[in-house]
Amino acid sequence: YANIPYYEGRTGASAREMKAILFDAAQNPEFDCLSPLAVFRELEEFVRVCDRVLVLHGGELVGELSGEQNTVNSIMRLSFGRKSV
Repeated sequence: YANIPYYEGRTGASAREMKAILFDAAQNPEFDCLSPLAVFRELEEFVRVCDRVLVLHGGELVGELSGEQNTVNSIMRLSFGRKSV
């Protein structure tokens, strides 16, 4: 991932700290045309940190979750191929 702003979540980091790391990566001119990639070990971290979550299944985008739709249950349903949340 040398050319991608990459962040792997750490247990115990606050949502504010994780958002700051991702925001700083997005503002880095070295990665001008890229979006940061965040990888978390627990789905709860996605819900806690991300305002918007894009879910892939089989290499295809199957859903975009934000606001009240951004829940662990919704992420799980989409990630296992369910078409709606």
